[in-house]
Amino acid sequence: MQLPGNPCTFREIFHIEMYEFRHSLGDAYRKTLLAAMVDYTGTDLYDDQTTYNEGDLVMYWINESLQVYRALTTTDAIPTTVDDWELAPIFEDGDCQAKYNELYCDYLAPYLSYCVLIKKLPSLVAIISDKGVLQFNGLSYQPADQSSVASLKAALESERLMIYSNMVAWLKADQDNACFSGIDFGTSEDCDGCGLVKNVKLYNRYQRGQYKFA
Repeated sequence: MQLPGNPCTFREIFHIEMYEFRHSLGDAYRKTLLAAMVDYTGTDLYDDQTTYNEGDLVMYWINESLQVYRALTTTDAIPTTVDDWELAPIFEDGDCQAKYNELYCDYLAPYLSYCVLIKKLPSLVAIISDKGVLQFNGLSYQPADQSSVASLKAALESERLMIYSNMVAWLKADQDNACFSGIDFGTSEDCDGCGLVKNVKLYNRYQRGQYKFA
């Protein structure tokens, strides 16, 4: 997505991510992770005229992405200075912080990103307007034909499944960990609101051998 973007576009992404999370790990566990995330609302943008103290937080633009940094010492250096700054943690300090970070960064965020790409891919090559369904002319690029789009979608789907399969295997190997107590691994008799990791189309396709890996 090119930034700055339309705020409504983020709401579209939100719904895709929410749907996919609910149908993979469950809404109860989604709420658990959201509650454990640090709220950086109100954090100021970095000011190059300010000297920051250890623990201070700033927002800083890097590669068109707005990141939150935390000062490691008293400094007037820019936030990308590794000896003076670190990326602020995603989750609150606690017993589950490391596990939440590993789940989110290594598995969940990439998985949900692929879900968004696959869902939005058709709208990248065609749009609905008052004149009907239109295809982008590509400006200085040659528009992709339907075969190329279908091939790209299949490749993305394969990579999404690979990440999902790895995530399930990683979670099941540590399923007794209290940090994952809100996920139903298919052994619970009564788990209202839990996500059943096997009860999704992706896993069923994987079990049937519909997807193959090279």
